[in-house]
Formats: sequence, C-alpha cells, structure tokens
Amino acid sequence: MEHDLERAGRITATRAFSAAANHVAVNETPLAEGTAEDEVITGFRNGTIAGTEQLLLNETSFDDWNDRVQSLTRDAGWDLDVRFVGASTASEEPVTVSFDARFNLSLYHPPSRTSFERTVDRNYTVSIMNVTDPLLFLETDGQYAQVFTACPTTERAEKLGEGTDYHYDTGESWTSGRSVVRPDNEDVDTVEDRDEKILVVEDICAFDESTVEDEFPDFNGVISETERPMENDGSTVCDDVDSSGIDAYISGVDTITETLPADTMTVMTGEATWRNNILDEVGSTCYFANDGGPTIFDRLEGKLSSSERGTGWSAFVNIPDLPAAYQDTSRSAVDHVYFSDDSTDNSKIKGVSDHHEWFELDQDHIDAWAINDLAYD
Repeated sequence: MEHDLERAGRITATRAFSAAANHVAVNETPLAEGTAEDEVITGFRNGTIAGTEQLLLNETSFDDWNDRVQSLTRDAGWDLDVRFVGASTASEEPVTVSFDARFNLSLYHPPSRTSFERTVDRNYTVSIMNVTDPLLFLETDGQYAQVFTACPTTERAEKLGEGTDYHYDTGESWTSGRSVVRPDNEDVDTVEDRDEKILVVEDICAFDESTVEDEFPDFNGVISETERPMENDGSTVCDDVDSSGIDAYISGVDTITETLPADTMTVMTGEATWRNNILDEVGSTCYFANDGGPTIFDRLEGKLSSSERGTGWSAFVNIPDLPAAYQDTSRSAVDHVYFSDDSTDNSKIKGVSDHHEWFELDQDHIDAWAINDLAYD
C-alpha cells in the first residue's frame, strides 16, 4: 500500500491541478480568494473542486483509491484502514508544484489478531505541463488559451563578454541575429540567410582573404574570439585584408565560441556580446520564474500579482496572437503586467523588438534582469 501510494498519489495530485484549471475555464470564474490550495487538496481527497464533482478525478481521487485497496485487502482476509491526515502544496519552479501528503495506515489480520500501524509521508513533485493557464483564459474572457510549458533557460538575457576592439558602420552601434559558431574556423560557404545571422569565429585571420572580403560581409555581424583589431574606419583587418563590407565587428571576446551556442539570438552592442533568450520565449510562450509573477494558485484565483505562495511564474505575451480586442502594443509584454496595464515606462529590447516591433518591456523587469544595455527607445 505504501508503494502504491507513491504512484497513485502522484497521478491524483497531477489531475487535481488539471481539474482545478478546468473548473475555472468551464465556469469562466476564478476560485475564491485564498482557497486555491484547499480546493486542489479537496480535489485530491474526494474528487470535488468548489463543491463540484470533477470528471478528471472520477475514479482517481484518494477516496476512490482507498475504496479499491480496502476491497482488495478484504478479499485477502485483512482489514485495511487508510486515513488521509492532510496535505500542503506550494508553487515551485515552472511548471512544477510540490504536494506533500500524510496518511495513517492500519492493517489488521483477524485470524491471527495481528495488526500493523504506520504513518506515511509522501512528497510529490507534480508537473502541470500542458495544463491551460487559467489566468490568461480569464483575462481574455475565454477567448484565448495558453498551456503551461517551462522555458529551457533560467536567464532572459545575459552578457557573455566584452571585446577589446569593435567597429560599426551603422549609427546605432548595435545589431542582432542568430549565431553561426565556428570554434575551429570551419568553412561558412553552406550558411544560408546570412543577413539574419551573426558569425562567430575563433580567429578571423585564420580564414582566406577572399572569404573575409567576399563572404563575411554577407553576415549581419562578425565576432572574432581572438583579438584582431580593425582599422578605425573599418577598412582593413588582419593587417591588409579588406574589411570595408563588414558592418558590425567585435574582436577579443574571450571564450565566446564556447559560451555561445549555435542558433542563439545574439546581440552585438558596443564592445559587448549578449545572448538574448527572450525572442524564443515569446515564440514558445513558455513560463519562467519571476518574483513578481503570480503563482499557480494566484492564477487559479485570477490574481495579477504574487501573493508569495511559492515561486511566481511569468510568460511573455505574444500580442499579435491575442484576440484583436485585447491587443495593446503600448504595454509591457510580461503577462501579468500586460493585463494589469500598470506599466508606464516601457522600452524596446535589442534582439527582440527589431524582430517584433510591438515588443516592449517595463523598466522594473529591465532593472530586475540587469538588461539596461539592451533597452532602447
């Protein structure tokens, strides 16, 4: 019974969260304030959310499991009593929730008058991947649904290093594109869509002069890990190789071919190289940990701010995907900030807004993520 509680309890806890989100969606009404944890626990125990039986928990609640195992033990000549003592639950890293439950087990064998008693604690880590976010559903009056998925990285953007030399032929002194990484200075002749990409090589001077002059200018920018200064006017590099066609260039960025993965949105700004994950996160609408973001319980209650019930979550709103009546490009794209409409100081972000012109981010998150170098008007 102890062993089966591990398997059955995890399944039931997962379904309890799904049932709670489904209850909110079906009724288009949030759970009462401060009740989300209790409702999920009640769903786990007897299959009801807000006093309503849930189809997702039919025959899978703890009470249902208890009835089955008691029947099985009676057939084997034993009397079993499993009592649900209580549980607690908390929001964890996206998109997981802890669910800790305690049970009292009592087993009695009438013929031998033998009995066993034990208290069992089960600590479940529950994934709610692909469960519909109730908050976005409520905020769009049931017209838009988005499921929970976890972002693959912990940082929205990070500076990977600064070079010792840089040159831009553009007045803005920055550019962005997907990274093409050549740690061993391999050929670049098979790379397509070069005007959308940043070429990152170990040493620009290891390439043939014709490659630097004819192929490197096709890229949106070039980064050389080895320090290779370019003339101030951008005319030559590697002593006398014509580099006049290269519009954005940084050299001397230590270990960049090791720290920058291929096909990553890369920002060259001044002498610095940044990895920017936000563009991909906008496209996937994944969720990331955020101190100001609503927890899963806040979302079930329709709250647009964290009530400190564990780790808060946020996702970026892909504004063009929303129903027309809910699109407002003047707002920050962080979901709970967007729908609360309380951001008044927003900026565009390098590596995102130049690909999605509607994308803006509020200053609070720019400061919190230390990405002021990526912000622009």
